[in-house]
Amino acid sequence: MYDKVFENSDLFNIIINLCINNIELQLNNIELKLIYCTKLINNNKKIIFNTKRLNNSHRLYNNFPLYTNYKLF
Repeated sequence: MYDKVFENSDLFNIIINLCINNIELQLNNIELKLIYCTKLINNNKKIIFNTKRLNNSHRLYNNFPLYTNYKLF
């Protein structure tokens, strides 16, 4: 149906595949965070919550460099 929008169907397929890959990457990141959080909680590790007054957000910091900025969320 949406193939008709694009003159070249290859371009459409490339765009759709990029979108799907991006969504899959985000889902994998969420899964990794959930697995790591449950592992931390099960191992009774310390979880530090830091609240910022400006945007009222809770950020969960990890003890190991799983991500480059040392933050899970």
